[in-house]
Amino acid sequence: MNTTQHTLKKSDIMEVKALEKESKHLSWNYQQFINSFSHKNFKAFGIKEDKVLIGYISFYHIKNELEILSLVIKKSYRQQGFGKSLLYKTLLYGEKNDISKLVLEVRSKNAPANALYKKLKFTHAGTRYNYYSNPTDDAFIYTYTL
Repeated sequence: MNTTQHTLKKSDIMEVKALEKESKHLSWNYQQFINSFSHKNFKAFGIKEDKVLIGYISFYHIKNELEILSLVIKKSYRQQGFGKSLLYKTLLYGEKNDISKLVLEVRSKNAPANALYKKLKFTHAGTRYNYYSNPTDDAFIYTYTL
């Protein structure tokens, strides 16, 4: 297995969309991705195996806060440390860019993701009830202080 991490670019959008579709992850449309990749405060990191995207994380950073928008790992690669690796890369980015706080939200029923955030010492900061649809679910809000 030959995996590499790198910063994603506009040219990676179709791979990101394909990964999201396969993962049944709520996805942006193509134009939303173009707009985000054009924004100076948007960043995305990906992991590829043999040049095929198997996971990515995206976020916005404004002043001293970073909001994680998506963390998606291809189903057959989950529970192998790739999500943790992308989170560590994001935390390192935050440290290097004077970020003091990370924020994210996740479905309450996404047990593996919730376990990962708790393991990495993210703090449960609140709940948005009935926030998600298809299926209906609450959103847990997590924060991490750098």
